[in-house]
Amino acid sequence: MFFLRLILLLFGAGLRLDPLPVPDELVDRVDFWVKVFGEVSRNQRIIHHRLFPQCVFGILDFSAEANILPKQVLTNVIVDAEESYFEKLRNAFKKFLDGKRPETLFETNVFQVTRKCLKPRRSDIVSYTLAENLIRSQSGVAEKTRDAVTRSFRYLWFIENVLKTYGIPDDIKFLPFVESSFNVNAVSKAGAVGMWQFMPATGRVYGLRIDKFVDERRDPFKSTVAAAKYLLDAYQAFGNWPYALISYNHGVEGLRKKLYEFNIGSNLVRLIEDPFKRPLGFASTNFYPSFVAVVRVFKNYRSFFGDIRTDPPLRVEKHNLAKALTVYSLSKATELPVSSIIEYNPHFSAAVRSGKLHIPAHTLVYLPPGHRINYSKVAVIKPKRPQPSPKEKPKQKY
Repeated sequence: MFFLRLILLLFGAGLRLDPLPVPDELVDRVDFWVKVFGEVSRNQRIIHHRLFPQCVFGILDFSAEANILPKQVLTNVIVDAEESYFEKLRNAFKKFLDGKRPETLFETNVFQVTRKCLKPRRSDIVSYTLAENLIRSQSGVAEKTRDAVTRSFRYLWFIENVLKTYGIPDDIKFLPFVESSFNVNAVSKAGAVGMWQFMPATGRVYGLRIDKFVDERRDPFKSTVAAAKYLLDAYQAFGNWPYALISYNHGVEGLRKKLYEFNIGSNLVRLIEDPFKRPLGFASTNFYPSFVAVVRVFKNYRSFFGDIRTDPPLRVEKHNLAKALTVYSLSKATELPVSSIIEYNPHFSAAVRSGKLHIPAHTLVYLPPGHRINYSKVAVIKPKRPQPSPKEKPKQKY
């Protein structure tokens, strides 16, 4: 492992090759995701082709409705408007298949997008799009990105140091946005948890403790080290960083199987842009282009969001708990409010945070710099010894 890190560091420093390349064929797809992350609002919907999202048919704007309608009513309005737009697109495509020319401004726009963006990819793209229902809506996340930029500065200083130690390209420090928007408490529908979105089995493989007391997937420091180890293993498996990143979404073995099944090898463009073979689903296909877009937006966040205020770096001091304590006892011992204890230790389980379970001895605890644990201020929690069952009194005879 040490020699691999050394080779990566020397290789990067000596040859200066771009570890995260963007071939010309992927530029338009990356630009699409730049718009999604940096320009389009949560109240706007981009109507685009599912296989080639860079082929955009229009943008629906619901900003005015969002200011006056309740959330559920707004959702219904958006769904109805999208379906109406989809139907207009389908009708336009059917018209083109019949050999008819566009007559309206809407049809002209669809015709131009089809001719310039879709047709060069495959001749039967219109009929294929209709048959497979390949029109999709994508909401913007500019507000979410802005909040993630603000939050990211709590952790970027540490992530940068860890990636440098492991010889991983610095730009990969922005991967937690794609995974969780830098939210240490994020939980996916599939059960992935934390800033780096580890599943339980993978987290344990990379040294994270997950039990009824703590879940170190929520620990921003330990989970970052685990993510670096995973990424380095993935790089070793594929020999390039784009595939290592895609495997973060699709799994190393899952991606390796697809590369072999479709005979793709190291051809990144074929993996993502091939108009006939679709080895991966929508999320995995767009994972690398969307990540590159995130890097671009984060590096130029002032151009997208103005001079926003960012969170200060999260500085902590580590303490190994000498004796078992509840969060309330730890609060007394540190003279910190319980809310601060929980904020600095998101890896504590819900039962520990509520005080139902004690924090076991030798558990890693984070405190603000300058704070110590004064055990003399609290009573030590001792494990309860089982009490002998009371002996049954002999029955009296009358």
